[in-house]
Amino acid sequence: MSRKGKEPIEAIGYLRTSSATNVGEGKDSEARQRKAVERHAKAAGFVVVDWFYDAAVSGADAIEARPGFAALLARIAGNGVRTIIVETANPAKFPVEVQKVVGWEPDVPANMLASLRLPEDYDRMGADYEKFKAYLLEKHRA
Repeated sequence: MSRKGKEPIEAIGYLRTSSATNVGEGKDSEARQRKAVERHAKAAGFVVVDWFYDAAVSGADAIEARPGFAALLARIAGNGVRTIIVETANPAKFPVEVQKVVGWEPDVPANMLASLRLPEDYDRMGADYEKFKAYLLEKHRA
């Protein structure tokens, strides 16, 4: 939906990175999300007037526990900005935000639902490439 020739509508950009390992110098999560939001805003006739970011905050965390999102809600409560733009591969990644904003819970794709039903399974290891490579080769032999 483009609004060419019309005054742009003000919007707020919201970014969230769930894992601390994807936050900080040399990480692209925030920059990638910001670029996607800006690209959409420009194409759809919006101008992003403010940004809010929750770094290392899980999508399962309640909105009240997210400082960036709480600040975003306070920001929109006192002015006319009513559009929030987020970048996500699927709305099911942000079920709490979607439900709070639009009043319904997004459908979860079958492949995502199947993975959510699996038992949690992980191994911890240090940041050593050779050990990681050996681990993968051993654990996932053909």
